[in-house]
This record gives sequence, C-alpha cells and structure tokens, in this order.
Amino acid sequence: MFYSAVYRRIAAALLLLAACTGCNSKASRRPLERVVLAPFDNLSDNPDWDWLGQAIPATLAMAPGTADRVLLPVGREEQNPLLRATQVVQGYYTVAGNNVRLQAVLRDPQSQKTLAVYEAQGAAADTGALIGQIAAQMGLGNVPSIRAAGLEAYGNALRAPSPDAQLDGLRKSLAASPQFAPAALLQARLLLTRGARDEAIAVLRATRAKAADPWSTSQLELFEAQLSGDRQRHRAAMEAALRVNPGQTDVMRPLASLLILEGAYKPAAAWLEKAASLEPGLIE
Repeated sequence: MFYSAVYRRIAAALLLLAACTGCNSKASRRPLERVVLAPFDNLSDNPDWDWLGQAIPATLAMAPGTADRVLLPVGREEQNPLLRATQVVQGYYTVAGNNVRLQAVLRDPQSQKTLAVYEAQGAAADTGALIGQIAAQMGLGNVPSIRAAGLEAYGNALRAPSPDAQLDGLRKSLAASPQFAPAALLQARLLLTRGARDEAIAVLRATRAKAADPWSTSQLELFEAQLSGDRQRHRAAMEAALRVNPGQTDVMRPLASLLILEGAYKPAAAWLEKAASLEPGLIE
C-alpha cells in the first residue's frame, strides 16, 4: 500500500540524497541479522503436544530487538523468509510424563553450520518459563512467561482447519493468558478479514492493557494506531516500535512514506537510508 509509482520515485531520490549526505561518514552500519525462528519438532510419542512446535518461535519473537537484529517467526508452510535469513533457529522438544525438554539450534542457513545449541528442561506446567530460559541463553533478553494453557490454545489455533476454529482457539489463548500479544495480533487480523474492525481494535486494546513487556505494548499499539486512521498517532506508534526493535525495516519504510506525505523529506530520507543500509535492495 505504500509503494505507489510516485512514492517509489520520491523514495529513490531521497535515498540518493541520503547516500550522498552520508558518504563521508567513517562508520558504516552492520548488515541486518535476520534471525528466522522456525517451528520446533515434536520428537516424543505424544501428538497432543504438537501445538508447542509453533508456540515456541512465536514466544521467542517477543524478545526486544536490536539495531542490527530482527527476529522473524515463520510457520511450517512459509519458505520465502528462509531465503533471506542470515541465521535460523530450529529445534525439537520431547515430553515424558510431566517433564518437557527443549533444544534450540542456531545455524548458518548457507553453510548449515551449527553455531550454538541451547537447552532447557523442566515441568510441563512451566513450559513458558522454559522458553524464557532458551531466550536468555540466546542473548535475546527477557520474554514474557506465558501460561502453558495459553500457549497450547495458541499453538492449536495455528493448526486449526478453519478460520472459525482459529478464532475460537485464539480467544481461549487470551482467556488463559490475557497479555499474550501474538494471539491478539493474529485474532485482530482474522477479524479484519471479516470486516470486524471495531472488534479487532477492542482485542488489541484489551491485550495492551494487560501486557507489560515493551515488545507487546509497542506492537499492539502499532496495529491499533494503524487501524485508528489517526496519522499522528500512527507516526508516534511507529517511532515507539522502532525504539523497542530498532531493526524493523518493515516499519521504517511506512514511516518514511508517512513523513513524505507530511513534507518531512529530511527525516524520511534518513529512515530510508537506514533501511537500505540494513537491507540493501529494499528500494527499487
């Protein structure tokens, strides 16, 4: 929606201006680390735990980003993000009685070289905390500890055969864990496909009121602000989201677009230059 022909021409001109302006800079930005969080495999004999496979990457992605790293959870059917990944996190888990063991493997997708292995083990009821231990070992910082019931309902919603079943599972996930932003964000998107904009906003607002971590509050506000139609609020939300996750080039581009519409060409050029430096080839 942000890439009209006029916008592309203006963006290209601004990007050229930004490049010329910054050509004397001694420091160059590091390329963006695109860490793809792939679904984990269930190696136990209990298919009732299949839901955990996609709940793990969704929870890991709630970690705050950095200026040169973005976390990208992907589903089992999503292959395109893997083509642009600089690192991939894959893994497996086993369930024996009331005990869960998680193992995450960080790999270079080009060479397939294993870069690091992380493990956590504990009670099934503490699955959310175990995912948090993996995040801490990976240096991702703190992620919210989500109740196992909320994770289970979310994971089952992702595997549900119909939109109605998905929405039902997401409602159950939020009932168990009202602060679980990935469930609210997905529920809001599904509601929008049905034209239920007001209900989508209500879901985002209610979850934001319960969330306490920076990633959740910024992403929920970003989506709600976009739906509000309030340009200034949307701009403020994008700027806030970039303070939490400075490597989000997918937020830098629409922010630059909005600034162009406002005639703020210099800050727009700065955001475009930063996005292009992190991911060369973004602006055609």
